[in-house]
Amino acid sequence: MGVAVCLLVAIAAISDRVEGAQADRPWSVDGSIQGSFNSAGQIFKVDTRVSYSLADYFEIGGGLPVYLVRAADSADLLAGGWSAGPGNAFVDLRLIANRTDWSFTSGIRGAAPTGDRDRGFSTGKVSVDWTNSLALYLPAATLFGSAGVANSVSDTSFFVRPFTTTGLVGHFDGGLFVPFNSWLGVGGLGYAVTGGGEQRVVSRLIQTDRTGPVDRRRGFETRVETRGQDLADDHGFSGWLDVAPGSDTSFQVGYTRSIPYAYDTLFFSVGFDIY
Repeated sequence: MGVAVCLLVAIAAISDRVEGAQADRPWSVDGSIQGSFNSAGQIFKVDTRVSYSLADYFEIGGGLPVYLVRAADSADLLAGGWSAGPGNAFVDLRLIANRTDWSFTSGIRGAAPTGDRDRGFSTGKVSVDWTNSLALYLPAATLFGSAGVANSVSDTSFFVRPFTTTGLVGHFDGGLFVPFNSWLGVGGLGYAVTGGGEQRVVSRLIQTDRTGPVDRRRGFETRVETRGQDLADDHGFSGWLDVAPGSDTSFQVGYTRSIPYAYDTLFFSVGFDIY
């Protein structure tokens, strides 16, 4: 908990410092609804984030995701085959620089273990993720990429994972977005996750171990917890269609291929500004 406490103290100190100068800065609230569908089951995630601009280049925020999960073999889950509950509450601090032809964001997020460990919505450990993202705005397309380091594999907009992890990881992605007009476009990216040291993988799909052989790579389908040196390693690609009918709403639908896990995932994501 020490990392999360330090991050909260730092944010509070910065906020007090700029309160008078930034009194006219508005709060904002945004949310998203995501769904991933593959041979392991269906996973839905509802996420809400409240943020406040400290200055032209800084923003603090926090939120709480909620999960709804149904395994393909749902015999050991709750009535109706569904398991639901909150995940880990988080706070984050972002440095943001926007220019005409490029933008850069560097953010650190700390999450407390508020999720139910028995349902796989938390590992019971504090997690920290530092991610840096760069976008280049070309005349007919946008090039983008990100790189980060964390002690847990994070969900993304193109893959709500059927597990959560503990262990050092580096994560990377890069791709291209091509707009057709002001509200329609297509995108694609490649991604990679590389673990360092032993990884502890906690399943979101099951709540009791199942009998039978264990696939080491996809142990989260049959075991509540698995451990190994490279279990979090992953790489693959995604493609999607992006529809933004208004400035405060966006919709994505697409496909992700995870090569090590041999997963073909269909996904959707709806993003919206609440305030």
